[in-house]
Amino acid sequence: MGSNATRVDVAWAGTLLAGNEQASRTAEAARQAADRAAALIMGFSGVERRTIQRQALCQGAAF
Repeated sequence: MGSNATRVDVAWAGTLLAGNEQASRTAEAARQAADRAAALIMGFSGVERRTIQRQALCQGAAF
């Protein structure tokens, strides 16, 4: 029984890791899309865009 429980634990951990990886990729894609949108709308340099974007996100704005 111990080996079956271990397999289930390993499978569960693998599912969690895969979910975290997908969430990380999704979050990164969202950050990139927000950066592109900010560039188009505001026309600032990359550093200025990221600074403005982070300040707005800290204040609860959604890009």
